[in-house]
Amino acid sequence: MATSVMATSDEAQPRTWPLPVAGALGALIALGVTFLAYVHTVTGQRAENGAVHQAQTGGLTDPAFSYLLKGGMGTFLLGAVALFTLGVGVFRARFVGAVTVVAVIGGSTLTTELLKEVLLERPDLYVTSVAGHNSFPSGHVTGAMAVLVALALVSPRKVRPFVLGGGSVVVAAVAVATVGLGWHRPSDTLGGCLVAALIGCLVAAFAGRGRVHPHPAWFIGALFVPSIVPLVGRVMLGSATTAAERLDDSIVIAAVGAPVIALALVALLHGTELGRRAPAATGRHHATHRCETLVQQHV
Repeated sequence: MATSVMATSDEAQPRTWPLPVAGALGALIALGVTFLAYVHTVTGQRAENGAVHQAQTGGLTDPAFSYLLKGGMGTFLLGAVALFTLGVGVFRARFVGAVTVVAVIGGSTLTTELLKEVLLERPDLYVTSVAGHNSFPSGHVTGAMAVLVALALVSPRKVRPFVLGGGSVVVAAVAVATVGLGWHRPSDTLGGCLVAALIGCLVAAFAGRGRVHPHPAWFIGALFVPSIVPLVGRVMLGSATTAAERLDDSIVIAAVGAPVIALALVALLHGTELGRRAPAATGRHHATHRCETLVQQHV
């Protein structure tokens, strides 16, 4: 009987795989799916290059979108929000909060630059007048999404869904601007969002406390659901028959990608709180409980 009691104790139970780690793997899988489906297929390149060409010759003319990217104002605003996020992190979790913000923003930016400039290449499968250099992932979208993810992580858990939901609209606007102005392809914007989600989930897995461990179906969903957005977008883009339709579909993909990924992060980061550690007395409480149970069994 004593052996049975020990076997069912909390410490004897195996640790559940943290949900943010599954989310990071899911983002990595989706990143690979996006790059292969859009960049490494003839139809994908034809559709994206057609959208870029259409944007460069007759894309968005709304000055509001240009304002987000041109003249350095967008960079200034992003830097201001990043500093605000760092302040929130220090206020709420001190050193852990500061490291979290720096790790998410710096790690996402570094990962994107490594992927774009060193690790990934765009094969010449479909020759057009559009520049053939690799633009995957988008640095603009990565930066905006990384600041949003960092701010969500250092925010109180109860307001995190509102931070991600509201901020994703801004990220979507940046993504639409890069596509509509002919600066980036839709896959680049998806890649930027996924890189930030990947790094954010990894940081949350190491720096967060108080995680919940839901049904195993959540882990399966975390692995494969992020790939749905790029796959559906790829089907939409491939079915377009004119350059104007391809640009419209590309703008839709850019506009929808960030909010959907942010919605996934709401579920993946549920229960994660920075700086929350189990009290030192918890272990003594479990040991005392086991001893009392053993005594009751023998009596």
